[in-house]
Amino acid sequence: MKSKFNTVIGLLFIMTVLIGCGSQPAKETPSESEVVAEDTPVQVQDEVSFSQDVLPIFQEFAASCHGTSGGLSLESYEGVMKVVVAGKPEESLLWKRLNGQGGPIMPPSGKLSDDLLQLIYLWIQQGAKNN
Repeated sequence: MKSKFNTVIGLLFIMTVLIGCGSQPAKETPSESEVVAEDTPVQVQDEVSFSQDVLPIFQEFAASCHGTSGGLSLESYEGVMKVVVAGKPEESLLWKRLNGQGGPIMPPSGKLSDDLLQLIYLWIQQGAKNN
């Protein structure tokens, strides 16, 4: 009984010291999946949404050339999937063209920001779901 009492008192003391000093517990070391090497194209994160994350990129940067007026349309999931190999970004024509492989870089106005490219890469890597 005395041992349990001493343990409780000890824990209360430690909590009081931490709260009184305004100290916060140390941040946990990021997990291996959260640490990204400089040459890694994407970070592991929550599932990327086609409708909320990817489609708006195409609407902003590709609609003028790849809208609904013939040719490749990037305004719908079905259109985008004509140039995507689900789960395999490096094999996807879309990914290649966004990086200037196999033709001029897309969009012609200039390469997308790294953040936007990461979203597209991760979406394809996650299986290019229609979500």
